[in-house]
Amino acid sequence: MPSRRGKRAGLTAAVFGIATLGMTAFMLKDRMLERYWLWRLKSWREFEDLHRAAKGLAAIGSPRAIEALVNMLVNLEHQRYEPLEAALVKVGPSAVPEIVRTLKTHISAFSQDDNLLPYTAREVLMRIGQESGSAEAVTLPLLGADEQVLRRMGIEIIEELAPSGTEALPALTRLLSDSEYEIRVAAAAALSKFGGRAIESVPALYEATKEENADALQAHASMALEAIGDKAVDFILEELKNTQDLQRCIHALTVLAHIGPNARRAIPALMELSTSKNRDLKNLAAGTLNRIRAE
Repeated sequence: MPSRRGKRAGLTAAVFGIATLGMTAFMLKDRMLERYWLWRLKSWREFEDLHRAAKGLAAIGSPRAIEALVNMLVNLEHQRYEPLEAALVKVGPSAVPEIVRTLKTHISAFSQDDNLLPYTAREVLMRIGQESGSAEAVTLPLLGADEQVLRRMGIEIIEELAPSGTEALPALTRLLSDSEYEIRVAAAAALSKFGGRAIESVPALYEATKEENADALQAHASMALEAIGDKAVDFILEELKNTQDLQRCIHALTVLAHIGPNARRAIPALMELSTSKNRDLKNLAAGTLNRIRAE
């Protein structure tokens, strides 16, 4: 006759066996549903069929389901279909890598005026970022892409979603030295949306203000420094303090003048410079003081 310990072990084994069978049955059911909805998506004739298949695959959310949904975006490149987009939004951030991979594969679509894939993908990514509350999950793969149009898309989404975190800041800061001028300008503009949270970007932004024949970049970098506030002003004051080079002093004063009233903490240093024996430095310091004191 089995002991009490033996009975307990046997009962545990039975429960485990039942649980394993249940899990296996559940997995088989999911696989069968996945195959069914993949078939329905592949063989759809009416948009109602496409709607149901997209909804079914979104509920499953497996890698094969995501790939099929994204491929359908490619197949419908000349039209938009809201239920298909909604299905990918429902899948959420896990759909982002496949969407980005597909955009890379079909990069020529960006130069085709009648191809809606780039626009549709951008809207889907935007909605995923909004509804998941994770703009970074959507934008980081784009900001690090080799393709200029994808980096630009990532910056545009960052600007529109205005994330509350700081995860995207290192990538945006690196883009201030991008090989494409348009990307550098867009990155500087996007950094201004972060305000004081972009403090680590101050050195790179200040360097961007020095680029020659780059009025747009200088302006947006200065606006980003203004948005960052006191910490950016402190950095520029350190530059003034630690250099005897006239051109570097003049540049620092020019940036402070661009920042304007938000650079009030620079007033004591500027008052001292306004008594300089160098006429150019003296006049620029006085002009900067006037800009900062202006309301």
